[in-house]
Amino acid sequence: MEHFIRQYTTHHRREVGAIAALLREMGGQVGTQEKFFRYAGNGIYFLCDFPDHTLRLYCIRLGENLLLLGGGEKAVTTATGTGDSPEMIRMKQVSQDIFGRMSAGNVYWSSDKSPLTGDLIFEKDDT
Repeated sequence: MEHFIRQYTTHHRREVGAIAALLREMGGQVGTQEKFFRYAGNGIYFLCDFPDHTLRLYCIRLGENLLLLGGGEKAVTTATGTGDSPEMIRMKQVSQDIFGRMSAGNVYWSSDKSPLTGDLIFEKDDT
């Protein structure tokens, strides 16, 4: 989250503030309710999609209380049209990797069902 704030505060201060406020509300009072998320595909959700915002906070939801966060621009315009932003592409890769590790039994819920345990070290080349 700190990386997201550092990267986008200069040019998107209002949007970063709105996202941070929603995360504080979720963390302090209401939890990660479904109403705060929209499904983007490939196990990725996004948070706080205000129509006039250009930023999204992408999330991989693992249960009711765990989010893996990544964020960035909504989409990238290229010569061939509009496509996924680099951040969305990266989150898709992480999602595929984490769920693959979970399916293989290399990442799993601890005995008390709260923190994930196992092979949680992701090298840049892994995803």
